[in-house]
Amino acid sequence: MRQHKSLVVLIISISLATPAIAQLGKCTIRELPKGIAEIISTKYAGWRPEQVSDLRSDDLERWTKAHSNLCPGVTSGHFESAVQVSYAVLLLNKEPGYKFLLFDKDRSGNFRSILLDQAEGKNAGQPVISRVLPGEYSDPETGKSVKTKLDSVLVEWIEAAAQLYYWSGSKYHKLQVQD
Repeated sequence: MRQHKSLVVLIISISLATPAIAQLGKCTIRELPKGIAEIISTKYAGWRPEQVSDLRSDDLERWTKAHSNLCPGVTSGHFESAVQVSYAVLLLNKEPGYKFLLFDKDRSGNFRSILLDQAEGKNAGQPVISRVLPGEYSDPETGKSVKTKLDSVLVEWIEAAAQLYYWSGSKYHKLQVQD
């Protein structure tokens, strides 16, 4: 019952999330803030944000039903601070695999990137990302739970697994929220 309740809270949080960047019709580097686009172009040459057109047909149907025309590879929110917007980007290239990055501004106002996860090869799968609102989330296997005070990022392999990335005040943590 507790697992079901956590999943319901997670789904409601996802459906209520409306990040500003997700209103984009396309998910291209050009549509990201200049500093983020520069980092991706130089440090991750050959990589690009995941787009709706990258999703398999069954995943596309589920994504569109849950998120309308939101971008599955870019989202924004208050991930580290209640006053400053950060960006999460899921990058793809020609080979199977992905890189999941968070971008925030340093003290001088320049964007910096944090590589939170990456996978290569056919077994990497193709996740999508979305912002979830502050709330209580738990791991259905271990029962470990966390109550977040800021927005978090959900990395989801549609109908397979999901991981929550959340800020603890000093670093990002990961919690498995669906298997």
